[in-house]
Amino acid sequence: MLAQIYLEKFLSWQEDFQPSEYLLACSGGCDSAVLLRGLFEIKEKLTAPVRVVYINHGWCEQAADWGRAVEKMAADCGFSFFAVRLNLSANQNAEAVARVARYRVFSENLADRAVLLTAHHQDDQAETFLINLLRASGLDGLSAMPERKKFGLGEHWRPFLHISRAEIAEFARARNLQFVEDPSNSDEKYLRNRIRKSVLAPLADLQAARQIAKSAEILADARAMQEYFLDGIVGSARDLHLSKIRACPEYLHLSLIRYWLAKQNLPPPPNKRLCEFVRQIWTSELYCQMSYAEKIILKNREKLQILPEKNPATAPKFQRDTYWEGIGWLKILDARDEFLEQEISWNLFPIQGRFLSQDGESEKIKELFRKKQIAPLLRRRLPILQINGEIAWIGDIGNSRNFPDLKIVWEKE
Repeated sequence: MLAQIYLEKFLSWQEDFQPSEYLLACSGGCDSAVLLRGLFEIKEKLTAPVRVVYINHGWCEQAADWGRAVEKMAADCGFSFFAVRLNLSANQNAEAVARVARYRVFSENLADRAVLLTAHHQDDQAETFLINLLRASGLDGLSAMPERKKFGLGEHWRPFLHISRAEIAEFARARNLQFVEDPSNSDEKYLRNRIRKSVLAPLADLQAARQIAKSAEILADARAMQEYFLDGIVGSARDLHLSKIRACPEYLHLSLIRYWLAKQNLPPPPNKRLCEFVRQIWTSELYCQMSYAEKIILKNREKLQILPEKNPATAPKFQRDTYWEGIGWLKILDARDEFLEQEISWNLFPIQGRFLSQDGESEKIKELFRKKQIAPLLRRRLPILQINGEIAWIGDIGNSRNFPDLKIVWEKE
């Protein structure tokens, strides 16, 4: 049954989207191993190549061995393979942080019109619903994971979402598939495992996972209607202006901020933390902040901004196009050869020197930041360009009067 459902659905999606490539996320566990084998069994019908990616989070000694096992699975199926190592710490929020990091890797490696494939199934859907229910989540947490959605430059497909864990396991048994068994999947210190064993397993005769997954789908329809409405308010800008929130009834404020965060590819924040942050937004004069998922959500005067939690790396060597970890891409436009021959460097605050504003006033950087009410948290996150020892440009402020023709594009990280 699984093979038939999988084949019909997958090939109809393929015909509709015409992918350039499939990027299969494979941990080596039963679910993703079956998805890998399923692709192999319809290989002749695929219209795009398959690349298999394994993510090593860096917190398990066996992870390198599991990566090699996935590499062999991919090679046996004739698919290309690559692995990415993340050096994450196994802290209290490890699962949430790991998810954000994984999807960042997937997005960075997804080609134009390519498809990310993951092996989420019906039981995953039910477990996620219950986890979020215990966290007092709203529609964003309780509604179903979609089978297909836009992702990066392409789409994200979950072809197993209407298939149970038992059906997937039966498929693996019938083909005597070898797969990785991660001991953490049975460790009940993780909430997902406790729910699987203590809630869903005793209710298996009631088809609890199937029924809960159906409820999640119904809530997804309600969420889609809500998002259609919210998108017209939030728009496409990276920052969220408080005027947009003020224009809405108070009962929509939390939903607006959640939706804006989701559009920036961030998971739903803890409800209690978000409620406190919203309270601070309206009671603080200039600045307040909330940290989660390795990001800082900053109220900076009249807008909300998203910043990396880590401070930027040391300033890199200047190039016409420079990538700066924690800052983003900095691109010099229309740079003539004689311009590039000067002594040019990137820097961060604090820095010696003065900045000549467009009105002709020369100021120390610290005084300039204070005058323009630059949030203290932002001051060491604004790139500064020096030319022949003179401060020529500051991110979010602009050019010195002495460099009127300088054009810089900053694609923030």
